[in-house]
Amino acid sequence: MAITILDENNLSLGLNLILNSFIEFESSNLSQEGIDEFQKFISESSLKQKLEKKELELFCYSINSEVIGILGLKNNSHISLLFVKKSFTKQGIGTKLIEFAKCKYQESRIKKLTVNSSVYGKEFYKKLGFKQQNNEICFNGLKFTPMIKIFLS
Repeated sequence: MAITILDENNLSLGLNLILNSFIEFESSNLSQEGIDEFQKFISESSLKQKLEKKELELFCYSINSEVIGILGLKNNSHISLLFVKKSFTKQGIGTKLIEFAKCKYQESRIKKLTVNSSVYGKEFYKKLGFKQQNNEICFNGLKFTPMIKIFLS
C-alpha cells in the first residue's frame, strides 16, 4: 500500500478509476447535464491545467502498482474528488485517504475540511464526522450536499 502524488505526467493512471467509479456509483442520480459537467471537470486537459496551476492536488492509493483510490484536494481544505475502485470499497481506503488529507492539513494549520458530497458519499462522510452545512444543491446538473469537518487541535 502506498499513497503517492499524481501529477500531470502520470495523471492517466487515475482518470479511468475516476470515470469508471463515477459512472458506476454516481451517474444514475444525475441528469445528462450533470454527467457532461462532471466529465468536463475531469477531462485530462482540465485536470492537467488545475495541477499545473497548483489549484488541485491529486493523491492515489495503490496496491502493487494498481491505483485503487483517488483523493483530490483543492485549496488545501476542500475534497473535490474521492473515488475507490468498486472491488475495494468498504475496506477503509477512503478513510485512509481522508486521514492522509487530515494529516496534510494539520501540518499546514488548516482547521477544517470541506466537501460537496454526492448522494452516494453522504453517509460515508457523516461516519467520518462531517456535518451537513446545507440542503442538497443542484448546480449545472450536479447534485451535492455541502459538508464540513472542523479539527479541534
